[in-house]
Amino acid sequence: MKVLVEVLDQRGRCQCGHRRGETWETIGKTPEGICIAAFSSLIPWIHILWDGHNPEWSEDGLVKVSCPDPKNPVVFGLRMSPD
Repeated sequence: MKVLVEVLDQRGRCQCGHRRGETWETIGKTPEGICIAAFSSLIPWIHILWDGHNPEWSEDGLVKVSCPDPKNPVVFGLRMSPD
């Protein structure tokens, strides 16, 4: 099962250079090129999606999660891959 990850928003200066529109697929390991600190914030939500659950606050299956940098936040969108 794949979870699709996309950068939805980025403010300030991301130390890893993430930009809106970047995408990755997760299949049991850290995708190449994604910030490890940001990915650590995504892991719990990836597992929730893998288990077939969606939080009540998700929008049409899209879960939004921010990286841990409060001065330069990157907002990621997570959703299950349709295939």
